Amino acid sequence: MKNKTVCKILTVLIALAIIASGIAVSANTTYNIDSEKDNYPQMQPFENHFKPNPTLGHILIIEVYYDTYVKGDTNAEFIRIHNPTESTINISGWQITDREGVITFPEWANISAGDSLYLAYNATAFYEEILLKPDFEYGVNSDSVPNMTKTHGRVRLHNNGDEVILKDDKGGIIDVVIYGNSDYTGAGWIGPPIKDVKPGIILERNINETTGQYEDADSAADWITRPIEDVWRLHLPQSHFPYMTFNFNGTVTVFTSPDSSFKELANAIDNAKESIYLNVYQFYNFYLMDHLLDALNRSVNVKVFLEGYPVNGIENDERYIAAQIANAGGEVRFMIDDKARSIHGRYRYNHAKYATIDNKSTIVMSENWKNTGVPVNNTFGNRGWGIIINNLNVTSYFTDVFFEDWKPESKDSFSFTTNDTNYGNKYGCPPPDFEPNRTILTGNYTHPFDSKTIIGEFNVSPVLSPDTSLLQTKSIIGMINSAEESVYIEQLYIYKDWWSYADTKNPFLDASINASRRGCDVRILLNPTYTCKQNWDTIDYVRDVAANEGLNLEAKFIDIDSTGLNKTHNKGVIVDSSTVLISSINWNENSARNNREAGVIVENDAAGGYYTDVFLYDWNSSNNQSPIASFTHSPSNPVVNQTITFNASNSTDPGGTIENYEWDFGDGEKAEGEIVTHSYSSAGNYTVKLTVTDNEGAANSTAQVIHAGVAVATTVSIKTPSEVSEGENFMATVNVDNVTDLAILMFRLTFNSSVIRLTNVEEGSDISTSGWSSWNIVQTVRYPGAETVKVFAFSDPSGSPINGDAELARLEFIAVGKAGNRSVIDIQGILGNSAVEPIEAIWVGSKVAVI
Repeated sequence: MKNKTVCKILTVLIALAIIASGIAVSANTTYNIDSEKDNYPQMQPFENHFKPNPTLGHILIIEVYYDTYVKGDTNAEFIRIHNPTESTINISGWQITDREGVITFPEWANISAGDSLYLAYNATAFYEEILLKPDFEYGVNSDSVPNMTKTHGRVRLHNNGDEVILKDDKGGIIDVVIYGNSDYTGAGWIGPPIKDVKPGIILERNINETTGQYEDADSAADWITRPIEDVWRLHLPQSHFPYMTFNFNGTVTVFTSPDSSFKELANAIDNAKESIYLNVYQFYNFYLMDHLLDALNRSVNVKVFLEGYPVNGIENDERYIAAQIANAGGEVRFMIDDKARSIHGRYRYNHAKYATIDNKSTIVMSENWKNTGVPVNNTFGNRGWGIIINNLNVTSYFTDVFFEDWKPESKDSFSFTTNDTNYGNKYGCPPPDFEPNRTILTGNYTHPFDSKTIIGEFNVSPVLSPDTSLLQTKSIIGMINSAEESVYIEQLYIYKDWWSYADTKNPFLDASINASRRGCDVRILLNPTYTCKQNWDTIDYVRDVAANEGLNLEAKFIDIDSTGLNKTHNKGVIVDSSTVLISSINWNENSARNNREAGVIVENDAAGGYYTDVFLYDWNSSNNQSPIASFTHSPSNPVVNQTITFNASNSTDPGGTIENYEWDFGDGEKAEGEIVTHSYSSAGNYTVKLTVTDNEGAANSTAQVIHAGVAVATTVSIKTPSEVSEGENFMATVNVDNVTDLAILMFRLTFNSSVIRLTNVEEGSDISTSGWSSWNIVQTVRYPGAETVKVFAFSDPSGSPINGDAELARLEFIAVGKAGNRSVIDIQGILGNSAVEPIEAIWVGSKVAVI
């Protein structure tokens, strides 16, 4: 046999074993809003954006960067310690050790209340990675940063595992961090080490969402911030913006695509007087470009930040727009990732869609600035939500985010450049012969929702990925958890499973299902034309949960034909018709954990009511979705002339009922009906196709390849003497007759252990020890008066399958009963050939009497 056959056999043995077993038994960064338009706000270092609440505890190690991007690895390592108390602490003479080296703080060292210190192995490399000056340097002397004293050896953090131990000036252990394969079991740490992380990832201590303080249980649990099976990992150097809620009386403008998005964006741009800062994943709309060029002609400061590696690459339309803006005096930058040139993007994708205007208004959308997302003609386009928030504090927050991401000194922030040495015009001009296509697309959408300006009281909470989108008690999950009546969800797609979460559950979807368990009306509307399989999986999963638990929980596709929409590109949630999420955040793990995403949660009855009306319009539009064809067949491995039952009862129809089932058996025969039977007159592979049609004429098909094998009538028997003397040893054999290509054996032997007892099991004379695996006794079970023994074997790659008649096993017994006792020896089991197909067999027993 070939090796791949053995792989099949190994796989099937698991199933066989199961069968055999069955037989047996806050701080917010602010800036001067009146600053000159060309002097954008100077950002504070990103680590200061989130200051934990004070505690009565002790100095903590809060970050460790040990497996770095930088060539040479050690050079960019750093350790960060933090003083969470309300008092300055003198740390003169304190030490850090990895049990191989020791470094000591100088005599003048202090750490102020609420502050942190960065200790870098190489201050220059640290700056290149973090864009900050460290407080101390401990490995080399690369610049003027104060040096730690090298008291003993050298502190170098191993990638596979190590310790970081902080001691006071008397040698007392203050804090300990253990990671990877470290075998440390001393004071300051309880339990196993933290799991190791990948290059370019900072290991961070968790901040408790409720207390606002660092976790400090002296264990790996301190370093897990979300319900995942891995440590929370922060790509270097992502931002740390806090989750904040801004309460104000003022105005917001709510709008939706395609109804009124272009009108509102064009109006906002046209009214800009000082600045427009735009961060958007893709920008392909020439008519919005025209409005930005007009703003530049009015001397408005325009900055546009784009994704440098969007899915399918940057198109010439976007290069053209970037060139036009740059040539008119604006600035365009791309967030890029080029590991070959040591440029490591802070985020997987810069996928946000927001803008700030004149330092006083913020626009947040689910849509890219494309012809489908913000169409000029509102009879065509995607369903998306957008909002304009006129509030200084909210705008200050988003402007801080913009310039944190924009900062030119970061390697991954790359300026629009014509004929760059490395990239050519990838981030520059389109080809000289490029002509923009200004065709305005039209459709049959009736655009019933005009924009609306709302005056009132608002609570607005910015939501950022990865900073705050996965908080458990606030943000999106907290919003859904607060629902008392309803949760309405409209998304481009939802991945049911997330790879690193407990039970692989999507935490957003899980929170939504839990809301239905509390009695809320939960409705989930998804797009049918993008990642359709993932959406079908989610819809099926939600429907199964709803049916099994009797929940008021529904999931379905939006009907793009009836609505006239291009698709739903939305990423929105409405809770109790009064709280709404408008965002760029798709419900997959990458979007929440690795991308730069932006959104807002807005609490206001009128705003919530507006988006509820839009959602229900989409939900209630005619939605004749195609049925889903599915079938099973039994037996699973049929043979020629055997009756096969084909069952389509697990086919479903999301919006109606299935009226017709049509079968094509692949041999020229057809049938109709939900459950049908068929047989094949000759061996071979046959493609069976099922087509189901619903009550509105929608149809769907599925197919499976059925293999009809050749029946092999074989007999498996056990041969024993009919009579044995009391105390006599005797031999029995397990035999097989008329087999073809026999390669797998598994059988169970049952007998009366008070009459006879099995003393040994050996391979039969036709089993080659070198060519077959040794017989294995899987299980021996003894009951009063009965014993069961299970054995199995299979052919190795070098072995030969058995054909014809053969002796498979030799069994040695001893008679332990009294004269007149009798035992029936029953044998049951499974045979298989080298193609991993079962062989039809008749199992025969034997009787032994004691004389």
